[in-house]
Amino acid sequence: MSKRSILVNLAMLVPALALCAAVLSTVSCGGGLFPEVTATATASSSPTPGTGEFGYVTDFNTGKVVMLTRNVTTGAITRGKAVGAGAKQGPKGLALTFGNNFLYVANNGDDNVYAYSIQSDGVPSPLPTPSFSDGSGSSPEQIAINPSSNLLWVTNGGNSSTPGSITSYAINTSSGELTNNGSLTGLSSPFGVIVDPSGDFLYVADHGAGTVNSYTINTSTGALTLLSSVSNGVSGGTPVKLALDPSGSFIYVDDQSTGSMSSIGVSNGELSTAVVFPPTQSDTGPIGLAIAQLSSGNFLLAAYQTSTANNIGSYLISPAGTLLTPNLSSFSVQAPTGIVVDEQNANAYTADQNDGTVAQWTLTGSCGATACFVGSIQTESGSSTSGPFDIILTH
Repeated sequence: MSKRSILVNLAMLVPALALCAAVLSTVSCGGGLFPEVTATATASSSPTPGTGEFGYVTDFNTGKVVMLTRNVTTGAITRGKAVGAGAKQGPKGLALTFGNNFLYVANNGDDNVYAYSIQSDGVPSPLPTPSFSDGSGSSPEQIAINPSSNLLWVTNGGNSSTPGSITSYAINTSSGELTNNGSLTGLSSPFGVIVDPSGDFLYVADHGAGTVNSYTINTSTGALTLLSSVSNGVSGGTPVKLALDPSGSFIYVDDQSTGSMSSIGVSNGELSTAVVFPPTQSDTGPIGLAIAQLSSGNFLLAAYQTSTANNIGSYLISPAGTLLTPNLSSFSVQAPTGIVVDEQNANAYTADQNDGTVAQWTLTGSCGATACFVGSIQTESGSSTSGPFDIILTH
């Protein structure tokens, strides 16, 4: 199977097998610690954390983005309003500005980026100019926004006639409108993308080339200059998502084909040789990655999506940045793709493609290092055709 077809297979969804159509069960996770989301446009180099009161999920099959409302004490979520996000079988990555003012969705099916203002009740409202072209055949995948929330990047997987690329946009911090500042070409099929907290460097996983690339950012235009590129350390590697260690000294990347995890040191944007941690079980197909900072240590969480196992793995991160043997959740969901950890580091949530749900997993109490399944909700009420792909929470 080619690297391109592997990514395409992420979108081949089956009818939903609902785990639980009711509102999630509750667990005690502690109260909210941070201020509520605001609809006031701001740009700050030091974003203020929020409660994660609202969440947003791309629904690949239905061509929508679905709002979630979250109880910040129990972690329970309920489904809110769903709004259009372009062509069906298209919405994938999404990102919020750090003031929670604007939401952006990459639609792989129609080559557009869709933009919304976030209302005080969390509802996404399309901007007067609701979509911005990423270029014919670009196949946008994932989105990253810098800490100042004035620049945005989209990874474009491309196709047989269009090479992979990264498009840079300027964000109007008052209106949310995007200005396309051009694309960096020459990549194979870039997917995962993250911005360094300094706002000076961008990191990209090139799924087709088997590499992780770092770029310096022109902080005025968002233009990128390649700084370093390293293999993810796996022969014929297929890196997918990236996660940055809280210390900022290591990047973690998963390999979809082998199930391996790699740790890559980073210093001033320069990448070091990857250290590979082979899977200790037969599972392959990790997609989503997230970091949880618990009292027992920092953990890398991975959403595993295979034909034999669909669950969460958690890796304890050592002080030296290495990963220890993972623990696997005992409960399976269907094809988890996106994963996010809340601001309280009490819960994780997965977007589960093949049963059309978002699942809640508690990270506290008796769960220890392993995420424990709490419950799930359907992203399309009463529907068997939904296919949630990625998920984020308000900052």
